[in-house]
Amino acid sequence: MTHQPIPLLAAQLRSATRALHAEVERTGVMPDLLRGELPVDGYVALLRNLHAIYATLEPALMLRAGDPRVGLVCKTDLFRLPALESDLTALSVKNNWLKLPVQEATLAYVARLLNASTEDPVRLVAHAYVRYLGDLNGGQVLTRAVSRLTEHLRISCVAFYDFGGKTEAANHARDLREALDALPLTEAETTSVVDETLWAFKQHGLIFKALSASSTGPSQDFSV
Repeated sequence: MTHQPIPLLAAQLRSATRALHAEVERTGVMPDLLRGELPVDGYVALLRNLHAIYATLEPALMLRAGDPRVGLVCKTDLFRLPALESDLTALSVKNNWLKLPVQEATLAYVARLLNASTEDPVRLVAHAYVRYLGDLNGGQVLTRAVSRLTEHLRISCVAFYDFGGKTEAANHARDLREALDALPLTEAETTSVVDETLWAFKQHGLIFKALSASSTGPSQDFSV
């Protein structure tokens, strides 16, 4: 009997999440964002919630950079926190974004990251996959969308999606997939990463839905 080789981690993650990924892209605030029709204050609210995630994920990755099961995906050249803060500051008056609420679904995500960092660091690999490959692969489309929704402001606020150009983004994505495949994970750890990736996508869907619901309330002016 011929045994089929076990797919490498990046391919396993892509296959396991393909349908869920497509579903989440159509959830909550995302359709309006992709069409360039999300109100600016709704976009600021989205970035504010992503900021809470990155402000937890990136220090956690740095803390575990010496762990061979995690360290290869701790790529500081992909870190988004400074770029997020740049965009939020450009879109806000007197850093009003700091006063914006963080959704309960986002707080649950943050708690999950903190738990992973202390109890099961290998699960951080899943969140690096979801966030950074999503940023790299969707960056070109989202740059155009964000430029449309903020064009009347006449300011640059797409640092979050700037990885140096299309070729550079593709190279970063390739390097991250190769890093994922090179992680020395056991079968049980690989399963844990796949399961955590599915959870992360589902939780993003809940965050996007919550942001969509909150945007139906009174509009707030956070733009310049």
